[in-house]
Amino acid sequence: MKLRAQIMIEVEADDFMAAAGHEQAIQSIFKGLQTQYESAQLEFREVRSKSGKDAGAALRKMKRYTGNLHSYAD
Repeated sequence: MKLRAQIMIEVEADDFMAAAGHEQAIQSIFKGLQTQYESAQLEFREVRSKSGKDAGAALRKMKRYTGNLHSYAD
């Protein structure tokens, strides 16, 4: 049986220096975890906030154009 565990941590950082501090702290904690679970992986990425209204809802309402042309008789 294969299991997958995910730990998700979201932190606010005012600048790159603060972000680097958070990353170092999490990496040091992760090293302890990795001694027991050698295949563990750590991923860092920036999470961008959505501006304005829900962008996904606006995209779903847009009409989709495929670029296909219709044949018309003269």
